[in-house]
Amino acid sequence: TTYKAGVEFDPREDSMVYAQIATGFKQGGLNMIVPPEEYKPEELVAYEFGSKNRFINGRMQLNLEGYYYKYTNMQAQMPVSVPIADTGAYQGVQKIFNAEEGTNKGIDIEMDYLVTQNDKMNIALALVDAKYGEFTLPSNPDFGGTEPFPLKDRQVAMSPDWCIKLGYDHTVRLDNGAFFMVGFDTKISDGYWTTAEQYL
Repeated sequence: TTYKAGVEFDPREDSMVYAQIATGFKQGGLNMIVPPEEYKPEELVAYEFGSKNRFINGRMQLNLEGYYYKYTNMQAQMPVSVPIADTGAYQGVQKIFNAEEGTNKGIDIEMDYLVTQNDKMNIALALVDAKYGEFTLPSNPDFGGTEPFPLKDRQVAMSPDWCIKLGYDHTVRLDNGAFFMVGFDTKISDGYWTTAEQYL
């Protein structure tokens, strides 16, 4: 059973502030190795608060949001080597572990601005602090891990500390009423780990 609850206040016609709490989960299961190993469901409690605003007769939209996510039995997937029966050989497989209580907190800021009737720009900034909970990766010589590796308080995979997005769209209107859009989007971010194996 999950739930979501929130409150909203509109200080003026083009502005709102809000706060909400929500829960969620990701189901557990079995790692299909011999013998099979169970991993627990991941549970989440998410706190969010922010503000959405429009200015300059609706031409500019500015959204601000802060959040704090608390994970229990946080799931992390990574490759491991497992023995193939009693042959003495090993095979690499993907295995899901539970990393106990993890956290993800940060701030998102996004602005859309209609420069002209046909030109719109977008700027977004995300500041993220995502950390694994208590867990130690087993040694995995096939992937460069010769010793057990602690994950606690290390950066969650695919979670750069900051990210900036820039975009621009231009609408070309034709005499017959048709139109098409051209534009670009780009993203600049801090460095980040792509997997949990940060000994690589």
